[in-house]
Amino acid sequence: MNRIILHCDLNCFYASVEMSENHQLKKVPLAIGGSQDDRHGIILTKNYIAKEYGIKTGETLWAAKNKCPTLVILSPDFNKYLHYSKLVKKIYYDYTDKIESFGIDEAWLDITHSLQLFKSPILIANEIKERVKRELGLTLSIGIANNKIFAKLGSDIAGENECVTLYNVDKETLVYPLPVESLLYVGKATKKQLNILGIKTIGDLASKEINFCKHNLGKMGEVLWIFANGFDSSEVATLDYKPLVKSIGNSTTTVRDLNTYNDVLIIFTVLADSVASRLREQELFAYCINIKIRTNKLKWYGVQSSLKKPTDLAKVILETSIKLFKENFDLNTPLRSLGIKVSKLTYSKDYEQFSLFKEDSYDYETKKLESSIDDIRLKFGYYSITNGRLLVDRELSKFNPKSEHTIHPVTFNRK
Repeated sequence: MNRIILHCDLNCFYASVEMSENHQLKKVPLAIGGSQDDRHGIILTKNYIAKEYGIKTGETLWAAKNKCPTLVILSPDFNKYLHYSKLVKKIYYDYTDKIESFGIDEAWLDITHSLQLFKSPILIANEIKERVKRELGLTLSIGIANNKIFAKLGSDIAGENECVTLYNVDKETLVYPLPVESLLYVGKATKKQLNILGIKTIGDLASKEINFCKHNLGKMGEVLWIFANGFDSSEVATLDYKPLVKSIGNSTTTVRDLNTYNDVLIIFTVLADSVASRLREQELFAYCINIKIRTNKLKWYGVQSSLKKPTDLAKVILETSIKLFKENFDLNTPLRSLGIKVSKLTYSKDYEQFSLFKEDSYDYETKKLESSIDDIRLKFGYYSITNGRLLVDRELSKFNPKSEHTIHPVTFNRK
């Protein structure tokens, strides 16, 4: 039995939620963006009126304002958007229990067995669209296909509140002519590599030998070849599915340029604390620590180090991050952003290896201390207890990466 999979993508999601709650916003160019004062000033999403002015996701707020002086910019309310995302998934659940989120505003639905109750996939897709619009005031683009990759392609092609079908039988006429960057996981760097190999369209990639793709692009070359040919057989996960987290990270753009080592130490202290807390929440340990910096000239640099023993301690993450910074960077150019990411993760139940030598042993005393801090913050709030180092510059240190920023764990192919 051929699978029938939908990919549902909420149009201009953050902006649509705001317009749903305030109909006056439907008449004006609207964007959701970070705070200019805190230098988190980029466009996260915009409505279709703003799009007509050439405003793009990811550009700075001042650049967007230059294009459209009447642009209304609202700060994001992630709790509200999560609430609406859950309401949308409630509607999906009336049609299938195989629902796999792909970010806050996208999801795959396997409706194969739902066809016993409905006449066609199009009827199901249209009914879902109509209910989401009627009940929540939001619109969807929906792709319908036999696999997740082509379903995603379909929703990308579809216009606002439209459905597009891209079954395997249609791939030569509808899929193969599409630019290769339309394929999931083909970003700028991969597109450049593929173009050098003479691959410009999905059809060009599909027609190559799989060994050619593996030789030139490694494992990802094989994956992309499978995607291009419509051979993706990955299942749509159920709502309670939890993917294996591959990395956890936090980064921040600071309220001012960082000019001294103490400035860097303050920011790394906050970031290391946040990353370690997230590790403990998920009962994970990390073997690899990566730091990333951006100068005020907007140049990014990164470096990483592997640990002999995995850790979930802020103390270890901070010490390693500072060591990496001192060994690889200087402050000849002021810094604007810093980030810490940990990877090569393992579950805590896998880490029970004890050592006879103190220097190689896990620091259980520090674990007790940091876990106690987690408990205090959970009960009394994030700012109820803090590291004394952060009191030196409250303007610089007063941010909470855990709740004030959206953190996306990285998973293999996100399935």
